[in-house]
Amino acid sequence: MQIADLKTGFKVGNKLDALPPTGVLTGPLFPWVIWSLWHTHGAWKEESLVAGLGATFQRQSPYNTTVTRLEQMSKSEQFVSSLLMAEALAIRMALTQAQSKGITKVCLYSDSQVIIGAISSSRPIKELFGIC
Repeated sequence: MQIADLKTGFKVGNKLDALPPTGVLTGPLFPWVIWSLWHTHGAWKEESLVAGLGATFQRQSPYNTTVTRLEQMSKSEQFVSSLLMAEALAIRMALTQAQSKGITKVCLYSDSQVIIGAISSSRPIKELFGIC
């Protein structure tokens, strides 16, 4: 099954049966899995090595598809070596903020397939070595 967007995913996901034990006593499991959404973005200027980082924190209602924007962040960083590094720094900024707020479960959305693939497979990216 292929799902093209989040709205369609919620429609399909809400119809799926949750496998026990879920910790959710009533209703479908899917909305509880998609509890906190972080969208990140990094932009980069090669000639100046300056990056712009952005992240948006949203909360998805566990009962419907209502999304509430909770927070937006942005900042610039100097001496950034690549667009890939800018994307990684944006993700780090978002995850650090989530951790500082005590949020332990997030869904992270980024337009960098390379980074998301590396995170999903736990394989390091040589270009990002040293980012912490």
